[in-house]
Amino acid sequence: MLPEVPPGFLPPDDQSPLRLDEIVAQTPPEAQVRGMFFNSYLAEAKRRGVAIPGAGAYVGFKFYPVRDWQRFIVEVAARLHPGAPLRGALRKLGLSAYPTFAESIVGRVVFGVLGKDLSRIMRVASKGFEHSLSSAEVVLRAADERSAHLHLRGVYGFLDCYNVGVFEGAMRVCERTGDVHYRPIAFGEAEMFVRWA
Repeated sequence: MLPEVPPGFLPPDDQSPLRLDEIVAQTPPEAQVRGMFFNSYLAEAKRRGVAIPGAGAYVGFKFYPVRDWQRFIVEVAARLHPGAPLRGALRKLGLSAYPTFAESIVGRVVFGVLGKDLSRIMRVASKGFEHSLSSAEVVLRAADERSAHLHLRGVYGFLDCYNVGVFEGAMRVCERTGDVHYRPIAFGEAEMFVRWA
């Protein structure tokens, strides 16, 4: 049995419309994301034989504008998961974010000794976000052996879908079953409740 979800938290809604232009316009121009996240999706597209128009070359640990990444990831989602609701496709893409970071040099330092201990991984999740995004501030509100409650701020990568997938991806790597609920606060800010069995 999974831990109880706190009041005010919502399950992901893959069907809601996504207004990319509004999201990009609200995102601070100085917010940046590491190139490794572009590269991992380009590699997956190449593996599947799918072209991503306008994609350039990215240096793994160099920072690039989050606004560019937002447009890029929506294009990738539409091309890798045609016919799927856009939020659902973004959530699927989020599944690979944790393994992408964990396999990087910095990721091995941050997460390497933790193996598949999801509880311990959640306790240091802030380090992963802060190394990946220039604007991210992540605070662990509470954690135990079967759940984690985190507060994310300055995370402009689709908190209610892509970032739900990020936490689901960490569960998958750790061979745990569970789910993720979120509580929206403001643009780029939400609380996440991750629970697993």
